[in-house]
Amino acid sequence: MNTLKKTILFSVGLLSSLTFLGFITQDDHSSAAVKDTIPPKIEHVADCTLTLKEAKDFDPLEKVQAFDNIDGNLTEKITLNSNLKKDTAGKYELIYSVTDSSGNKTSKTRTVTIAPDKETTSSVAPTVVEPEPVETEVPVTEEIQDTVEYAEPTLDSTPVESEPVLVEEAPLTIPQPEPEPVVPQQNATISFLGVTIPFINYNGASAAPASGAGTWTGTGAVNDGAPTHFIGHNPGDFAAVMNITVGTPITVVDGQGNTRTYSVYEVIDVYDDGINAHDPNDNTWSRVIEAGGERISLQTCITDTMNRIVLAS
Repeated sequence: MNTLKKTILFSVGLLSSLTFLGFITQDDHSSAAVKDTIPPKIEHVADCTLTLKEAKDFDPLEKVQAFDNIDGNLTEKITLNSNLKKDTAGKYELIYSVTDSSGNKTSKTRTVTIAPDKETTSSVAPTVVEPEPVETEVPVTEEIQDTVEYAEPTLDSTPVESEPVLVEEAPLTIPQPEPEPVVPQQNATISFLGVTIPFINYNGASAAPASGAGTWTGTGAVNDGAPTHFIGHNPGDFAAVMNITVGTPITVVDGQGNTRTYSVYEVIDVYDDGINAHDPNDNTWSRVIEAGGERISLQTCITDTMNRIVLAS
């Protein structure tokens, strides 16, 4: 594929004023003359309330990430300052900090509240005290029986015929189960991690669609033996792409109603020029765009110059 094609291909802007991937020739990310004054970003830091039981397994660094527009992923350089006591109820402040290679520092404060465990209702049954029986003397009375003569009634020996009584039985009604509601399948959608996102044909566009996702290459068909590259906004409908990991299933329903579930086999962070953010010798173009076969790739922004891409087959 020629250089012009590559330059056009990843110039898709996930944020309307930003480039998407670019793949513009850039040999050295560290040679920019302008000094970096943009501090890194710390994500997934939110206040929370835990019980003492839950606090035992609480990891304050779990899912917390840091990204920089120049240095890329700085998650491993995050420092945590806190006096958190997992075995004591109370309110604690956790301070997360990270500094990029240019000395720009970012800090975020998180409040963690630890509450006592809820008391369980006692299962001991109350003791029932039965009253002791009281003995009482019953006076003995003499029974005086009078002799009474009874006249035996005369029985009529004439047989009486009784008419049979017909009893109508009500028909037995067997309840029928109510049919389950049929949920219509929505065509042209991508589903993963509990979200379903519609997509449109957006091949060659200069930016991702305002909502949903778009096919930037390919058709979205799940049985044509060819790849499709989907693009979408973050923040926006494609924000959940940031939570995808290797092994995550992604289900695509194409425009004809055909369905296929793909499994993610690679997650990479890529600069706007297509170079792997964690390996300057890795140009991801060939495996993201040029590789064939029945597969898909999803792409969205991390920062102004970095993008998250997941590959699935």
